[in-house]
Amino acid sequence: ELCSDAFPYKLVDDGMLYEFDGKMITVDNSVSDSVIGGNASAEGGGEVLEDAQAQVIDIVESHKLCETAFDKKQFKTYFTKWAKTVLTKLQEDDPEAAKVFKAKAGGVY
Repeated sequence: ELCSDAFPYKLVDDGMLYEFDGKMITVDNSVSDSVIGGNASAEGGGEVLEDAQAQVIDIVESHKLCETAFDKKQFKTYFTKWAKTVLTKLQEDDPEAAKVFKAKAGGVY
């Protein structure tokens, strides 16, 4: 799942693309002492761990999205293949939508 309607969005380019509004949030990745045994040793202090906090985009964090390693040429190749697949399906189901898709898909990248 790439995104959901739980986040604010709008349709752009005559319904060709969804644009989602994300915001930066702080995520606490620290480990609670109760998870790893809880009590510090009586002989000496336990190991002190730093809290791990990170600034992330809420949509990326919620859907566990990962960054891709595409450069522009690789993305164009991937998108072209995807667009051909979508166009074939649209031509079977809705020829009018296929015409609109074909006209607008080239302007995405």
